[in-house]
Amino acid sequence: MKRLELEPLDGKKLHLFLIEHEFPVEWWAIPASRDDFDLFINLRFLSKEYLKFIDTTLNDLKLDYVVEEKGLRTKDEFLFDNPLIDAYKKYNLLHKAIDIPENVLNYITVSLQENRELVDGIKNQLKKLLDEDKRLKGREDYIEQILTRKEYLDSEYKNEEDKIRYEVRENWMMMKILDIANKIDKTDIKISFIGDRNHFEGIKKLSEELQIEITVIDAGRIIKPIDMDDNFKEILNKSNYKIIEAEEPQEKVEENDIQSFFEFE
Repeated sequence: MKRLELEPLDGKKLHLFLIEHEFPVEWWAIPASRDDFDLFINLRFLSKEYLKFIDTTLNDLKLDYVVEEKGLRTKDEFLFDNPLIDAYKKYNLLHKAIDIPENVLNYITVSLQENRELVDGIKNQLKKLLDEDKRLKGREDYIEQILTRKEYLDSEYKNEEDKIRYEVRENWMMMKILDIANKIDKTDIKISFIGDRNHFEGIKKLSEELQIEITVIDAGRIIKPIDMDDNFKEILNKSNYKIIEAEEPQEKVEENDIQSFFEFE
């Protein structure tokens, strides 16, 4: 398993531009089944204004590399269901989706898995008691103890998941940014990070410790109100948004052609 190591760049200067993704990047320590995901998680839709903003920003910054928060996306969703890819290709920009390695995540979430198993056990126990007596007469104190235990486990889970969601993932994403910068044959390097804005404070703190210059680029997006009584697709056609529905990988695209532009971990 790869070790987490954060060391300042040697003989190089890195300027990191933080760009907020238009929508929060979905991530959970223990994701639900993909069949249970909300519809909007499986649709990649970005406003025309945001796509124009990204195009203009990439053109102005003259970057050496772009990294994007991966979240829960699969490799195929990143490569073939990502409207930002067109902008990266337009400016011939190398791009990588970054996040905590899956094997590391699996290792550090063992206790969370155990937590969920205990909660499931409590739910099953409550269901059994309700099946026996829906009024639970005479068992009020016992039920209160069970519910208190569940609340404690839920709070413990949330606190640990949030620590992984932010602090732990931010450290791993920063290490990958440093790895990329070390491989670029330049002394002055410009990289952008496109991701959830909730990571910016943590990344800025890490950047100060690692002597990395930081600039936050404000998207300044505008979202128009929509009449929800209209047909779903008509709603989106009327709005500022462009729907990018999931597509099967194109067989004509060779792996080497993909890797020449993009890297995925």
